[in-house]
Amino acid sequence: MSSQWKVSDASTAALMAAFHKYLLAGQERDEALRHAMADIAQDKSEPWSSPYHRAAVVLVGETDRMP
Repeated sequence: MSSQWKVSDASTAALMAAFHKYLLAGQERDEALRHAMADIAQDKSEPWSSPYHRAAVVLVGETDRMP
């Protein structure tokens, strides 16, 4: 994973927590990231629901399930 621009630590932590939740559930990496981004987008109670905070993150490399 890589960030294309600087985003807040809090929004990154929330995205990574959601991403790892989906990974642990057995999803492929690209799907886990997509679902995590959707979770963050739907959480209107947080200031990071804006696309600016989640669109910075891209998956680089393998997209399949973790071994």
